[in-house]
Amino acid sequence: MIRQTDHYFGFIGTLLGGALILFFFILVQDSVSSHYVDTAKLAVGNKASDAWVVSIATFASFLVCSTLIFALVRFGTKDFLQYLAIKASSAPDLVKWLAATALFLVVSHSLMYAMDKPFADEYAVSLYTSADALWLLLIAVIVIAPLFEELFFRGYLFHGFSRSFLRPAGAVILTSLLWGMVHPQYELYLVAIIFCQGIMLCLARMHTNSILTCVLMHALINTTVVLKTIYYVEFVAV
Repeated sequence: MIRQTDHYFGFIGTLLGGALILFFFILVQDSVSSHYVDTAKLAVGNKASDAWVVSIATFASFLVCSTLIFALVRFGTKDFLQYLAIKASSAPDLVKWLAATALFLVVSHSLMYAMDKPFADEYAVSLYTSADALWLLLIAVIVIAPLFEELFFRGYLFHGFSRSFLRPAGAVILTSLLWGMVHPQYELYLVAIIFCQGIMLCLARMHTNSILTCVLMHALINTTVVLKTIYYVEFVAV
């Protein structure tokens, strides 16, 4: 169930606010990447790895964009914690949705195996093999990325869209489509899986009124990808 707040952004307000947040997200990501590219040109042989750049860019964009989200929501309503659904869910609900996530992972990865798709994604492999500071990459992928994406998609966007003419059902579809679209680094079949994951995360957001549950579900998904990638690189592709 979605709790209502006294003030909220409608469809246009949510869309414009989301576009602003994405603009700053891309700006920060490009700025970090450009900084390390320019540094590499000045210092031959001191080029930062892809994993290092992605990790730093993830941390930087989280700090900037999460601050912007809080500022926008605070401008529209005093109860920004409720607006963004920043609250813990009950233990039974958490266990139920984590179990649903685990089941989804088993089914989706079994389908990929049946379709003869690669065991590990090429992009994930490239990040892992280029990681000089693996711990930093793991924090970025398993903790920081889920925190920001759930705050933005299942927090800010979902609430605003669900209170518009789209209603909750339309908000589930649009939010999941947008989430799939911001993962262009993956092949189309993986983007389709990400879209389905988005639907599951939105349903969890609706039923628990908690993005913290979604963050843990998202972290479980990313952890599975990381473990598959490590297993592939260390034991299969040797």
